[in-house]
Amino acid sequence: HNPYGIDRNPCGSSSGSGAAASANFSTVYLGTETDGSVVCPANANGVVGLKPTVGLTSRAGVVPISHTQDTVGVHARTVADAAATLSVIQSRTSDGRDAATGGVPLGWQGTGKTR
Repeated sequence: HNPYGIDRNPCGSSSGSGAAASANFSTVYLGTETDGSVVCPANANGVVGLKPTVGLTSRAGVVPISHTQDTVGVHARTVADAAATLSVIQSRTSDGRDAATGGVPLGWQGTGKTR
């Protein structure tokens, strides 16, 4: 259920992560997204949802629906917590267990530039 109202839909397959973040059970949660499963629960539950570009985070251990769209994302109460979590999970991508991350160097930290 949505923590703001049991009659409200928590939205998406990663709705448990979104609802738990909203209820403040923990600081951050991981979820997987093919088409809205991270961003929809974030919107419905009033938390931050971060869906990385496919290949930025490893999908090792994830049962994919789509090899071209699935990615591991973050639910958090704050943007800072979501960004810190993404920094940790994306820095451990190229471990050989997920072909989508083969071109991302292990420990890659991005350009450090914002647009």
